[in-house]
Amino acid sequence: MKFLTKSHFAAIFLLSFSQVVRPTSFLEVVTIFSRYLKNPNQVGEIAPLSQLVGTELSRYVAKGQEGKRYLEAGGGCGAISVCIARSLRPQDHLDVIEIDGHMCDILKERLKQYPNVAVHWCSILDWKSEALYDGIISTLPFNSLGIDFTQAAMMYFEQVAGPGCMFSYVEYPIVRQAVQYFYGSDRKRNFRAVQSFLSIVRGKYLVEQMTIYRNVPPVTVYHLCLKP
Repeated sequence: MKFLTKSHFAAIFLLSFSQVVRPTSFLEVVTIFSRYLKNPNQVGEIAPLSQLVGTELSRYVAKGQEGKRYLEAGGGCGAISVCIARSLRPQDHLDVIEIDGHMCDILKERLKQYPNVAVHWCSILDWKSEALYDGIISTLPFNSLGIDFTQAAMMYFEQVAGPGCMFSYVEYPIVRQAVQYFYGSDRKRNFRAVQSFLSIVRGKYLVEQMTIYRNVPPVTVYHLCLKP
């Protein structure tokens, strides 16, 4: 019999306090947290994002005429993907991009009941879209991925955005406090560069924002219109 690891105990705590998008299993919470510990620069979440966050990120999905195309960057375990998929109409389509192969397996299993959703195993920067998107949702950890990636990703999103495309992304406010105490000088410079760049982007495109406290940890959702 295997003993519970620190990841298991942490997952029990996170599962207890995070109002997750259903169905999310204990095993998935353990998987996310353990993969975060192994590679925090690639895995942006320590637990599945809450249903309130999923609802907010999906606010602009399935609006207007049917047949819209949506892109999700960083599908993770599928908590947000399921929320988006449930909002889709029959003629809408969602492409979910995830760089982690194991997470892709989880995504494909959770989304197999949605025929208008496709999961792709690759970096968002390597995804070749066949058409422009009406909406883009991102849970990518820009602060961890660095300024070069963040700039390249935003350039890519602008390129694949169609007219009126809404771009919604998340950020963890607690990181702003943590950076002052736990980051080294190089990582602080990188963090501040990302923050400065995203501040400029929001200055150009921001429509609205909301901080959701019923999540582990709390998260801010930004909605931007990339092609007004």
